[in-house]
Amino acid sequence: MTDTGPILRLEPKHAVRSGRSMLTKAQRYGNPCDRPFLSSSIQPPVMLAVVQSFFEFGLKGTHPKQGGWSWEELHAINDTLPMHIWVQTVLDQAASGALNLPPTVTTTVSGTGSSNFLSPPLSPKPPSGPDSHAIPLEPPMPIPHGLVPHMQGGPSSIVSPEDVAALVCGGALPARHAPIGGASRPWRLTYCTRQHGISLATLYRRAANVSPTLLFIRDTGGGVFGAYCSEPWRVGPRFYGSGETCVFQLHPRRVLYPWKRLAAQDGRQGIQGNNSYFQFGTHSGLGVGGAGHFAIWVDNDLFEGSSADCATFGSPPLSSSPDFHVHSLELWAL
Repeated sequence: MTDTGPILRLEPKHAVRSGRSMLTKAQRYGNPCDRPFLSSSIQPPVMLAVVQSFFEFGLKGTHPKQGGWSWEELHAINDTLPMHIWVQTVLDQAASGALNLPPTVTTTVSGTGSSNFLSPPLSPKPPSGPDSHAIPLEPPMPIPHGLVPHMQGGPSSIVSPEDVAALVCGGALPARHAPIGGASRPWRLTYCTRQHGISLATLYRRAANVSPTLLFIRDTGGGVFGAYCSEPWRVGPRFYGSGETCVFQLHPRRVLYPWKRLAAQDGRQGIQGNNSYFQFGTHSGLGVGGAGHFAIWVDNDLFEGSSADCATFGSPPLSSSPDFHVHSLELWAL
């Protein structure tokens, strides 16, 4: 996608407030090297995070077009993007320190009010330790009206409205599933052990040609966890899915583990290999993640399962214990 204008532009009022002369139209739209360079209190790592987030939010779900987009088409695309959500997210994350700021930098954020819901996170501060790939999931409180989608088929017996709001706001769902006009699109119950019987074959049959889906599991130890799955569940000889797949834990804590892209092979540092182990379906069970161990595995009786350290997502065991018994399982179509 191309545009003749600058990516980001200082509004004239900023120049007036600072006592500097305004840029001429030629300077604003011409070669950037023809503009005066002004110092900024925004540090390069923060600027990089903001610009990267700007593109990730604005271009999600948009595909390249041969010959480029016309000016009218670009305007039409921009009109469909809730950029005010992204702007408020940047302000909220900077105010809370969630931007990956250098330790010597302090940031003053203008603006009032809090966001109704968050877009996919910018660059959250990485926690230390073995959970360094984890992204905390926090619902906005109070939860805005319309943020929690209408649950067609029932309320969920596994996840709470706070859990759902945390998933919607925390980056577990791709941007194309973001609420429109403050309202989330309905979720449809595809399979539930309480309603449809305990049968993996029934799950596969009801989930055929249905995507994307959210898998929720509650184990008998009280753990609640699951996965966003980008492709329809099916039996096959190899892994399938895409890098949009992620896993999460909702109890005892809410945390997200996105795809890690690359994983070391044979335990040797510096040697990277394919890490596209997303969904795996057999008549013996279904799994999410791979590269050594499943992040989630459930047997064909939907009774026993396991969760281990998984290199696909950099996730630790998500269940209450590495080997668990299923209390209930749900699959929701988005």
